[in-house]
Amino acid sequence: MADETLLENDPRNPCVGCGPENPVGLRLAFRRLGDRVETRLAAAEHHQGWPGRLHSGVLYLAMLETANWTVYGLTGRVGRPTRPVRP
Repeated sequence: MADETLLENDPRNPCVGCGPENPVGLRLAFRRLGDRVETRLAAAEHHQGWPGRLHSGVLYLAMLETANWTVYGLTGRVGRPTRPVRP
């Protein structure tokens, strides 16, 4: 089994996806396992769209957070565009 490392997150981080103290956020915590990064989503009842169904926006938020933390976890850098996006 690959070594597991919890990726550090500032407890003051207000992010709705990964902020550990955000009262309405997802509070996602990320772990690096070898050459991959993973998290677990424990959705609450207030994250639903249709009754009993996870809202797709919450799922997309979790997916985007996972992508961003994967870049950070594997490279140690925050991902950003390399050139301006033109309208």
